[in-house]
This record gives sequence, C-alpha cells and structure tokens, in this order.
Amino acid sequence: MKKILRSSEFFVALVVMVLCIIIGLINPVFFSWENLFDLLRSGVVTGILALGCLIVIVSGGTDVSFATIAIFAAYLASKILIAWQFDGTVLVAFLLSAAIGTVLGLFNGALIAWFRLPTMIVTLGTSSIFR
Repeated sequence: MKKILRSSEFFVALVVMVLCIIIGLINPVFFSWENLFDLLRSGVVTGILALGCLIVIVSGGTDVSFATIAIFAAYLASKILIAWQFDGTVLVAFLLSAAIGTVLGLFNGALIAWFRLPTMIVTLGTSSIFR
C-alpha cells in the first residue's frame, strides 16, 4: 500500500481528482452529461493516435513518426477523395485514412523487423520522408 501511495501515478491521479472536484464546485455544469460527452468527443483523435502508439511502446520501442503518419494519411486520403470527386460519408474518408496509416505503419515495422534497426532511427527517418 505504501508503494502505491508513493508512486507518481497515484499522485497524478490524485491531482486530477482534486482539480475535477474544485472545477465541479466552481461550475456545476462540469459534471453534466453534455460536458462529459464534449470531453469524450474532443479526445477521440488523441485516443486513436494513442492506441496506435500503444503497440510500439508495449513492445519496447519508440515511435516518433505517428503524428506525421496521421497527418500524411489524412492529407493523402483527402487528395484521393477530391481527385475521385467523392461525395459520400465521412466514414469512407476515415477508413481510407486509417488504411493508409496502417500501410505506412507496416512499412515502419517491416524496416525495423527485416533490417533489425532501432525503432527511434527508423521512425525519425520515415517521419522526415512522409513530411
């Protein structure tokens, strides 16, 4: 128990909880369902990018190209859909962008696995290529 109380994760969680309580006392709308869904909606993109990085971090690597890959994938998907004069839903644009990002991530993984290169070097290199 003492180990948990002394951990930095516990301290961060405690600070976040105290701040939420203070903000909730100052502004009661903070604890409303509308605000909760607004907070969840605003964190969706960050959450999706974090899930992409999670695989690399859990495996012991470091990915510094995830933001560049996400931006490049979104840009390329929008260029493709504009060139095709696509007039459909946003879901298709999202799925195309996710597919492009997956292919670029697999390219990073292939370079790391086949040539046994450090993840930091490969992701820095591909980050500069995809800019």
